[in-house]
Amino acid sequence: MIEIRKARTEDREELMAMANRVFFTPEEGHCFETKIPKLYDPQVDTTGSHYIVQENGHIVAAVGAFDSQMKVGDHLLSARGIGTVSVAPEARSRGYMKKLMALAVEDMERDGIDLGYLSGRRQRYEYFSFTPSGLAARFVYTIHNARHLAGQFPTGGYLFRMVTEERTALLDQMAALHDSRQVHVCRSRELFYKILCSWYFRPLAILRDGQFVGYMTLDAEQRISEIELVDMEELIPVLNCYLEVSGQQEVTLEPLPLYDTRKIELLSRYAEVVELVNNDNLSVFRYDRVLQAFMELKGRLQTLADGELTVAIEGRQTVSISVKDQQVSVAVTNQQPDLTLSHLEAVQLFFGVSSAMGSLGFQLPVFARSWFPLPLFYPRPDNV
Repeated sequence: MIEIRKARTEDREELMAMANRVFFTPEEGHCFETKIPKLYDPQVDTTGSHYIVQENGHIVAAVGAFDSQMKVGDHLLSARGIGTVSVAPEARSRGYMKKLMALAVEDMERDGIDLGYLSGRRQRYEYFSFTPSGLAARFVYTIHNARHLAGQFPTGGYLFRMVTEERTALLDQMAALHDSRQVHVCRSRELFYKILCSWYFRPLAILRDGQFVGYMTLDAEQRISEIELVDMEELIPVLNCYLEVSGQQEVTLEPLPLYDTRKIELLSRYAEVVELVNNDNLSVFRYDRVLQAFMELKGRLQTLADGELTVAIEGRQTVSISVKDQQVSVAVTNQQPDLTLSHLEAVQLFFGVSSAMGSLGFQLPVFARSWFPLPLFYPRPDNV
């Protein structure tokens, strides 16, 4: 007997056992409970966020779908991340992943979710409307950069302190700094530490003269996946000091959002390696809301040319986009489109690196080329 349904609390133990068996070997010593504590810590119950397949009463496949919200200026966007996509070896080639993914996407549309995100192979997930997009930057800052900048920036004076869950005062400051940014994924204070520690990241508080000046997270490969400072002018001195005290020859910062303009400007000016990359696999369900939020954001960062454009996105919406004197308006419309795109083309045109690289961008009127791509970005610590 086969049953497909949402998981219940009583399914947790069996669900975790199946997922851990699919993703990890006993020799690795890993499990989802320690890899993603924000979702699977024993004190956190997200069991009901999973779609499962049962064969004869046993769970053999699962897809997790986890809700979050993103603050973009005055806009609050709803997001849902897909993760823990797993099929037991003995149940593969039966179409279970396709069925569960189709259900998850159908519910995103039904629930009015603005955008979805996941990590994984491109072609596998493009069948379900997710495609590489979003804008991110990757930088490599080296000891040679630091040495040549020694005369311009100091190299000492900072302390990098590993943060534990008991350091509530530091965590309060870190959470407040994160939440002060004009764009951020909403993180509950209760889960803030577990979010920073997911994916085996290590959160470090940055202190100067005993005072909190920022924080950063390091992944298992010593890359900085998130760095926030009270004063971003201290970024290069902080990196110089970090290389000095860590003994590393270089540090990679990735991915970083393009809307953090001062951070991007400093690293683009001084880092050894500067790259523009796609952020993740994204799917947009309510184009009007996502376009409105991120076009307003881009309009605060640079001048947008005046103009009006109507785009039909097959299977989703037809939207009218207009800019007049930096005032942005995006609305669903029934009027004749100037351009018709598939959903995958639309996500890549509006939000992807390929917007500036391929033929899609050249289909746009000249005025609209100043609009796209938009700086849509989902941070690594918030991934699922």
